Parts: sequence; structure tokens; C-alpha cells
Amino acid sequence: GDGSMSYSDYISFGLENTEWDDNSGVVNVERDSSSTQGTDPTQCNYYNFTVDAMDVATDPSENADSAGFTETIYLDDSYWSNFPSDDSIPFYYPMIPDSTGGYAEATNPVLGDIPVNYEMINSTQDGDTTQPGHYQYNFDWQWTATDTICENSITDPQHVDVFKPESMIWTYVPPTDTTTSEEGHDPSVTGGLAEASDTLLPWYNTNVTYSDSLVWAQDLDSLFYREFFAGPDIVGNSYDSVAVQPIYQVYTTGLDEHPLSGFLLYPNPATGRLFISAKSRKAGTTDITVYNSSGTRVLAAEKDFAGEKPVALNLSSLPAGLYFIRLQTAGRAVMKRFVKR
Repeated sequence: GDGSMSYSDYISFGLENTEWDDNSGVVNVERDSSSTQGTDPTQCNYYNFTVDAMDVATDPSENADSAGFTETIYLDDSYWSNFPSDDSIPFYYPMIPDSTGGYAEATNPVLGDIPVNYEMINSTQDGDTTQPGHYQYNFDWQWTATDTICENSITDPQHVDVFKPESMIWTYVPPTDTTTSEEGHDPSVTGGLAEASDTLLPWYNTNVTYSDSLVWAQDLDSLFYREFFAGPDIVGNSYDSVAVQPIYQVYTTGLDEHPLSGFLLYPNPATGRLFISAKSRKAGTTDITVYNSSGTRVLAAEKDFAGEKPVALNLSSLPAGLYFIRLQTAGRAVMKRFVKR
């Protein structure tokens, strides 16, 4: 019967003759065929054509019968020899195939490599640069491969998601501060709010907020950790990094002169010993307590500041790190920080 086959199969196998047996012995089959195939390999009719065949079967007694059929020959289908997978890229990447897995490649079994074109379709990007959809959207590359002989094409899409990555940094974090209970610890008296910037969209307000948590409290002072948070950005990302400002608050008692006002620490950073001096001679016997950055007491001593000579504190037992030193006398307390190397 009539049929069809690819050009490569036709070249490999042709139209096979058939031989069969019956009660009269071997039947001889002869085939006569004609083809519409062109002669120029650069033309489509060289690969797309028809073959009309007539089979005549003759048995040993020379009884004959015939049957005809038409076989349609067609150029083999092309296929993708390389096709990039769906991808996800940051919005600041150039929107070209090099950014999304490379270029598709196609091959035809008869013609070899064939040309491939592409175009961007189905983009959901918002044209307004102040909207989240300008930086987070999706589109498709539509890949089309067309042979140059018969102009047969294959077309497939590659999906691409575009996203805005988290791109904020802290540009300012207030340093450790000490306030009194009268001053409070509002950001206006502790160095202000931390500041953050979106490195990809510097114009966008990163909306810094904060919360305070009490680390520890003594009779006359306490230590807070102020945590600053930045975000969300224009597409809803919050900054993973949290900035921390330690704040020490001293509770004042209303006395006119603080006996430990203006006390000095040196050297800072310190190594083996830390020297402490007080400007006021009213300091007298003073309780000294050292805390690590977690608020744990690691050292305690009692020193007399009645004279002008500074007192020395032995730090040899402390590992390197950040510390707070608290001095208390006459119902008043102050605190400062120092670094042990």
C-alpha cells in the first residue's frame, strides 16, 4: 500500500522487494518504479519527492498479477542537539542567552547543523522602575531552528525567572554608648539609628527599625542590646544581617557631683594590666566589676581612689575580647568598655 519514509531511511534501505511461496513454488516479483526526485541537493525536491512503484508477480506457470503503490519521501525532522534548561537570574544580568544557559543548537540527520534564532516573548516586566515588577518578573526565550533547504522548523520555549537579590548593607551602626537614667536610651541620645543602603537601588528607602533587649541589670545600671533591622526592600526582601549596638545605662541618684566623673582607662586596648584613674578625689574605695560582652561577670576587685595615683587591674586571666568595666562608690556607678588583646 501507499506509505511514507524519511529521506535517510530511503537512502539506507530503499524500497525492498518481496518474495513469497505458494503451492505452485517460488513466485518471482519484479518492481518497476519512477521518482519525482530533483537532482540538485540544494533544492528541497532532492529530499521531498514521491516514488511510484509497480510490482509484477509471476508464478512458475507464468500466471501474473500486479500491484502499484506510491511512497512519499520526506526530509528527516530536525532535533535539538543542545537546549538550555529553564533558568533563574538576577535582574542586573544582561538579558541575553549568555546569561541564561547559553544558546540552543539544532541538527538535521541529513543536512547537519541548522541555523537557530530566538526572541523574547511573554515578558511580565513592569515598565515603571518604582514598582517591584520591574525587578522581579519572568519571560520566555522562544527558540526556532529552520533548515535552509526545505524551511522546516522546530520551535520550543525556555522559561526564565528574573529576581532581585538581597543587596542591602549597613553604612552606619552607632557605637557602644553610655547614658543615664535621666537621659534615657532613645536613639536621639545614643548615636541615632543605624543606616542601611540597597547597593542595587540606592534611592530606595531601606526602612531601618530597632528593638531593645535587656542583657543584664544591676542595682544601679543595666546593659541593653539594641538590634537594628533593615528592609523590606522593593520586592519584600529583608536584610539577613542584624546590626547590634550595646547601650549601658547608669541610674542617677540626684547627687550634685559624681565621685567617679571623668574616670580614665588606659591603655585601651589593654594587654596584661589596665590602669584606672579618677579625676575626683571623692571616689574613695570603689567596687570594680568586669563583664564580658555577654554580660557575665568575669572579674571583681575593690580599689581605693583616694589619692591621685591610678590603680592597676590585672587582666592576665581574661581571654582577648570586648569587656565592660563597672565602678561603683557612694551609691553611684559608671561603666565603660575596653578591649583585651
